[in-house]
Amino acid sequence: MAVGTLRTTVVWAQARTARAGVFPANLIADHVPVPADEVGRWLNILATVRLLSRYQTVNRTLMYACQPPLAAPAPDGVRPLDTVSPREWWAAVQAAQLPRGTAHGTEIAALLDAEAGMVDRVDVLLKLAALAAAGLLQLHPAADGWHWQMIATVRLTGQAQ
Repeated sequence: MAVGTLRTTVVWAQARTARAGVFPANLIADHVPVPADEVGRWLNILATVRLLSRYQTVNRTLMYACQPPLAAPAPDGVRPLDTVSPREWWAAVQAAQLPRGTAHGTEIAALLDAEAGMVDRVDVLLKLAALAAAGLLQLHPAADGWHWQMIATVRLTGQAQ
């Protein structure tokens, strides 16, 4: 799913529930082509990296609210993350994590910056969180924030035994 769509949907949910100030995960899940449990994991990861606030109601429903970096529109002149090819994306993630085995989101973003412009750091975190929710990255606490790590996966085909 496109990062721009994810960001727009979360900001839309926040605006739609402005009176209450919070929104449930199912409001997002109803508007994106991703399974509801994955949306829940994604929102929880965004809360962990502090792009969202997370609250639990008395009936144990998790509710979310956008933090200022996410609620603000992307700055003018940034390179849209949707223009970054999958090959370029994964090369940046891999290169950024080589020194320590994990990488901070800003390190990955710096490798994606190009003459066409800098990538939006919030969009990079949105994509990292979406990939972690899908099981392709792990999130690790570190002294300077949160670090990301690629997960090696094996995809079996009908020919593999």
